[in-house]
Amino acid sequence: MGDIDADPETHRALTEFAADEQRTVTRVAARAISMAYERQKRAIALARVRQLRTPPPRELVDASPVGTVHLDDETHAMVSFAAEVSGLSESEILASAVRRYAELRGHDADPWSPVDVYAQYDGQRVEGQYLPATRRLTVTTGPITGAAFSSPSAAARAVVNALKPDRADTPTNGWKFWRLVDTNERLDVLRQRAPKTSR
Repeated sequence: MGDIDADPETHRALTEFAADEQRTVTRVAARAISMAYERQKRAIALARVRQLRTPPPRELVDASPVGTVHLDDETHAMVSFAAEVSGLSESEILASAVRRYAELRGHDADPWSPVDVYAQYDGQRVEGQYLPATRRLTVTTGPITGAAFSSPSAAARAVVNALKPDRADTPTNGWKFWRLVDTNERLDVLRQRAPKTSR
């Protein structure tokens, strides 16, 4: 386990998220950090191997700590690596991750706020915008730019057909096909957060 002193705003946000999600602060912090640094996981894994041959990281002193956040070993290694490459303290990395997590949670409160998504298929990247309120997806780059679809799966099928016309028109799971630009997670993570509503 690793401990980080959190500033008042970060600690308050973590405590509120934990109560709202019925999770521990440790689990919410781990999720926030994982989402913020998803793309760096491979480098972090390599860094962890190097850390086995180096002394443990220095202890951190926060100028205005309000509480200690306990992290599992994997999450703490991620924070340590991000701090090392960015030149920030571990407390600052945690604060940044929690702020980003708060922004992502904001999509829950406003289902009419579009979410940037992308898909990688046949060596090409295609981007789009997903609207949680209606579950519609509009393609914003690639061969069918501007096309809007009633579901992520319909958009995925159209992208596959456009990029590889010779492929048989088989069902494509759009929830797994599309990923969030910000966190690299599958779009499926938003499916349960934003049910269809009317306006």
